[in-house]
Amino acid sequence: MNRNAVWTILKFELRENLRNYRLLIYAGTLAAFSLLILHFAGGSPRASASLLNLILLAVPLFGLLFSALSFRDAQPFIYLMLSRGVSRNQVFLGKWLGLGISLSIGLVAGITTGSVLSRQSIGLVTLLVSLTVLLQWVFVSFALCLAVLVHRREMIPGLTLLIWFFLYVVYDLLMIGLGTYSNEYPIELPVFVLMVLNPLDLLRMVFLVQTDLSQLMGFSAAFAVKTLGGTGGVFLAVGGLIAWVALPLLIALRRFKSKDL
Repeated sequence: MNRNAVWTILKFELRENLRNYRLLIYAGTLAAFSLLILHFAGGSPRASASLLNLILLAVPLFGLLFSALSFRDAQPFIYLMLSRGVSRNQVFLGKWLGLGISLSIGLVAGITTGSVLSRQSIGLVTLLVSLTVLLQWVFVSFALCLAVLVHRREMIPGLTLLIWFFLYVVYDLLMIGLGTYSNEYPIELPVFVLMVLNPLDLLRMVFLVQTDLSQLMGFSAAFAVKTLGGTGGVFLAVGGLIAWVALPLLIALRRFKSKDL
């Protein structure tokens, strides 16, 4: 693989994305709401839980929409690169890296700015930002998968909302229903497994466990503390999120290589 081609595409993506007003609004919104949440709630557990909910709301939705539309709108640039002998692997990797790094910069800038201004614990912010950056890459991979699988550009915003709504709302409602319906049986393990299968719930679980807020998790709390407590839990969560990055990415790359452009 020609690394120079990937580096050229990556630099182009960074230059274009970091000047995009939508990314600036994204970072500014995260900074403003982080500051408001942490300032008014102080260092209470409610502040950490509220900030986590903000992240789980904004990061997947914006990451999916921004990345998918950016990839589809870059078709002329992709054609140009391919006509110059750049392989599809190189084009795809350059676009993925450029989108992921750009969104990660906006995310880190937004959250850390709000956290620093509100004088929050560095350890708490570091853990949250590290896990959230991985989550951002998960949804960049999801977005590229969506962009190469969907034929019509106008369908992307609607499908983005459906994916986000299912993972953020419907999935949790299904698990609550499972817990309510099966309250006579030991369901900690099934619920835990279902939560791990959703990247949003996986991040939520490990963050709440690592910050001693596991009581907010309900009936799966004890099992989650036992499994995700300590340093091993962080590594397990990181491994799970990396798997979520890789799976849609490989599907998207395979489809992009075989797609008739």
